[in-house]
Amino acid sequence: MVLSTISSSVGYSLESVGKFEKHGLNTFKDPVSWIAGGIAGVVGRAAVIPLDQGGGKGPLHAIARRGPQTAILFGLYVPIASTMNSDTHNPQHKLLSTFVIGSVAGYWMRAITNPIGRILDESTRLNVGPREAAKRMRSKTVLHFYYCSPPLVANALYFGSLFTAFEGLRRFAERNGAPTDNVVSATLLNGLCGAAAATVASVATFPFSAHRYSQVVIHDSAIVRGLPATLMKEVPLMAVTFATFSFISQSINSYQRGGFGY
Repeated sequence: MVLSTISSSVGYSLESVGKFEKHGLNTFKDPVSWIAGGIAGVVGRAAVIPLDQGGGKGPLHAIARRGPQTAILFGLYVPIASTMNSDTHNPQHKLLSTFVIGSVAGYWMRAITNPIGRILDESTRLNVGPREAAKRMRSKTVLHFYYCSPPLVANALYFGSLFTAFEGLRRFAERNGAPTDNVVSATLLNGLCGAAAATVASVATFPFSAHRYSQVVIHDSAIVRGLPATLMKEVPLMAVTFATFSFISQSINSYQRGGFGY
């Protein structure tokens, strides 16, 4: 029985990867998720600036960098999850599908933005323009674009866990009578679920993430400072980010269930 369940789960996870590619074009049909995601990331990061002043990069750089990251994250996750999961009725399969979609979105969020961040960091360190910094880094190895940057696999696991916890909590709340019949109530619910999901995902992935982050030279990451510092940043950050995304996407688009589809 256990082996059968595991085999079924692994098989469906692989199938979900194939479906991800099939539904990937949906991301280009939904610019609202990209726009709302970018704005939500900026608002969320700005909300927690008083806690860390943006780290070593400073508040303006920290806020500006968060926008493209969450634009990619939500721009990939929401359109694909809302179509793939609407056709999935098995709760176990839906959980696995959500984890796969969230993980892939989290992976590509960092894979795309890490090189940009490294170029900007190198530009500041060398006191040269971004183009000159990119030219100097290009003469080395491609690994220099990812060295000192957030680890790809650690971020994939975190965001996969984050969205899985978020969707589970959101559906549990809805089944137990949580009000979602208007923009304000759905926004508040998603903000609370985002905070709870960030708590669950941070605690669950912290051992692996802390190990991976300690192997790269990131001195201003909350993860390096420990779990309490990570929770102090991530919980309010994700609460505001999810609430803002929900409010904007519902105000512009007609996604069901608070802006996150089915």
